[in-house]
Amino acid sequence: MTVKEHYDVIVVGGGPAGSVVASQLLAKSPSLSVLLIEAGDATQSALGGTFTHWTPFDVPFYWSHVAHLEAFHWNVSNTFIAKALGGCGIHNAMLYGTIYVTKLRSSRPKLLETASAASITIPLTMTTVVHRRVLAGAATALFASSVYPVYNPRCTDGAMRLDDDDPIVHATREIAFQTGVTHPENVHVYVSMDGETGGSMGANVFGRGSVCISNAVYRGFHLDENVDDEDEDDLPSKEEAEFILAHECVHLAKNHSLVMSSFVPMAMLSSASITTKVSNKFLATLLGVGSLVVGGIYLSWWMEYEADHGAASLGHRFHIGGLSTLERTRRRNCMFKQMHPTRWITDEGNYLADTAHPWLTTRIDHLSSHNIDDCHNCAFCSLVSTPFRST
Repeated sequence: MTVKEHYDVIVVGGGPAGSVVASQLLAKSPSLSVLLIEAGDATQSALGGTFTHWTPFDVPFYWSHVAHLEAFHWNVSNTFIAKALGGCGIHNAMLYGTIYVTKLRSSRPKLLETASAASITIPLTMTTVVHRRVLAGAATALFASSVYPVYNPRCTDGAMRLDDDDPIVHATREIAFQTGVTHPENVHVYVSMDGETGGSMGANVFGRGSVCISNAVYRGFHLDENVDDEDEDDLPSKEEAEFILAHECVHLAKNHSLVMSSFVPMAMLSSASITTKVSNKFLATLLGVGSLVVGGIYLSWWMEYEADHGAASLGHRFHIGGLSTLERTRRRNCMFKQMHPTRWITDEGNYLADTAHPWLTTRIDHLSSHNIDDCHNCAFCSLVSTPFRST
């Protein structure tokens, strides 16, 4: 059987015009068998090329440079492929590129008046360009709005900033130095009446950060063993308070806030890219949103494991404080479940609604079953590259 007998339609030229013709034929008559062919030089394998792994199929050698050389549309001397409209269809390589319409108008204005396919391809090109611009603009705005609080960290939810001469501020900055914070003198501590433990905002790369702790943590740090406190049983010990401070300082040292802020816009762009590659839009939406959610949860859990490990590696005192802190929270959840039965809290004390943190039981097992002095024993902490200054 010849090629003519096997295919209903043969489209010669895989550039913008040929791509439009082939896609329109299949859209109107899905039962058609359409062959889209393109000219080309010797393939990479024939030339002994070493970049064949860049593309899923063996394609002409120079195709591997199209995406990296802007002038290549007009700079191929021996194979005139898709030069008419300034685009190229690299179907075997699963790539496709078009020249900017503004550049086409300035470089070849007469072409737009004579090329019959220009009226079809340019609107299609502009549609994808506008889509990319809107998506890129939204991602940029989201990135800027999420990074600014990291660059200029503040705790404004009714929190009070502690004076620099407060003992807990001195302790926090000393711990920050041990965890690898470059400028611990720029770390400020806030106390909030809400919450149970603490949080942090800032990044080591910006040289500034803030740690916000609850009033219970503050009181537990300053608790005098010789002074009775009616709420002493509900307060964390000083070791627990120091672990909480160290946990937040590791977040600052490892730029976790900046990493998470950068992940969201990049994940949004990746999710949008997935939706354009899957024909079933419902399935594409599930894949896009699912990858965003799963990726965010995995990244958040990985950072929490790393912060736990980094804080506990500062010494035995911090290690014990970490285990005690997590166990205290787990017991509190179990008591709450007994008083107010709910499916969101497991019998072991894991709060399922908190997707930003790993389960308490796994965090406790993580600290109790691994050698804190050897990061390589832990699958989650093997990427810790900055050694902590243990005391």
